[in-house]
Amino acid sequence: MHVYEVRVEVSSNIYRIFAFFDRDKIIVIGNAFQKKTEKTPKKEIIKALKIKEEYNNEKEKH
Repeated sequence: MHVYEVRVEVSSNIYRIFAFFDRDKIIVIGNAFQKKTEKTPKKEIIKALKIKEEYNNEKEKH
């Protein structure tokens, strides 16, 4: 399962949203942040991967 980065621009502000698919039917929004630099901060990528992992772990419990 991949994590995707969606770019949203509102006026002069740029936001990034990390999301992933659950069984190709549900889009799960992981985290979002306002992008202020050219490169996506590594801590935001790590956060998105952790959220995805936690989501998958919780799904396995149910």
